Amino acid sequence: MISTFSQTPQLFSRDMYVRLRASEIAKVKLHHLYSEVIGSSGAKRPAGMTEWEGVHGHNTLSVAWDWIHLSDGVFRLPTDSVVRTNVMLVDGSGYDTDPAATAHAWMATIAGLHWQGNVQRLLNGRGVA
Repeated sequence: MISTFSQTPQLFSRDMYVRLRASEIAKVKLHHLYSEVIGSSGAKRPAGMTEWEGVHGHNTLSVAWDWIHLSDGVFRLPTDSVVRTNVMLVDGSGYDTDPAATAHAWMATIAGLHWQGNVQRLLNGRGVA
């Protein structure tokens, strides 16, 4: 009897994650999808979330993270922030790593996005300085 199962891992699955290697994540061009302020608009330090999307092959990718507007005017990811995504990083053999490794792989891309301008426009539109 001939087996129909492949001996190598697949880069797709039924769990709806899109499997990418770190080098592929670095090449994804992300575009702003949505940002919002979470909590009251009168908070001393506004905070919220932002979501960005990109395409890899025929798959739409999503990556989102929380942000906080510090008193010096700088936007940062909170130290306990979790990157949320539909991507699962795979290792050199094509096997899943874990959500922490996936989030870490996204951080370089996030750092280069200049996402803060989108969030500033959101705050300006709400009358938050």
